[in-house]
Amino acid sequence: MDPDPSPFHLAKTGDRSVTVTMGFASPGQRLLRAHIDPDILPRWLGTPDLSLSVGHVDPRPGGRFDIEARFPEGPRSVASGQFVDLAETRIRLEARLDTGIFAGIAPRPVQITLEIEAEAHGTRLTLSLRFADRTTRDAALNGSLAATLDRAYSRLDALLQD
Repeated sequence: MDPDPSPFHLAKTGDRSVTVTMGFASPGQRLLRAHIDPDILPRWLGTPDLSLSVGHVDPRPGGRFDIEARFPEGPRSVASGQFVDLAETRIRLEARLDTGIFAGIAPRPVQITLEIEAEAHGTRLTLSLRFADRTTRDAALNGSLAATLDRAYSRLDALLQD
């Protein structure tokens, strides 16, 4: 398999959404598992200087998740919510982000859909984030969302190739 099937790409979609696509050399099942396994998540999610704590992950429809990230300079970010749908090629979540990353934006709901699709050279991941409003989406984009996701998915790609 090609070690870098396609680069990370992030784009605004609609008035309050963001779509991320990236190709991975790994099979889809490994990629999907890395998003729901509490032992694997801290190894790639976030950035190397981030302390990530996975409090709870119950990957089934209606199951809850709680993940806390603490930055070296002190702020913390909490993502919590529930799994709406899980299938062999898709995860849908309803999440709330209580975070200092979004520059003064109060915790707001985010709909997250992750889809995977087999390709000739591996698996294509499509991550869709639908924010509560344009202001929240733009604050996330003006912050570190793109760079954080790019670094995290690059780390995941390397981890899955080990």
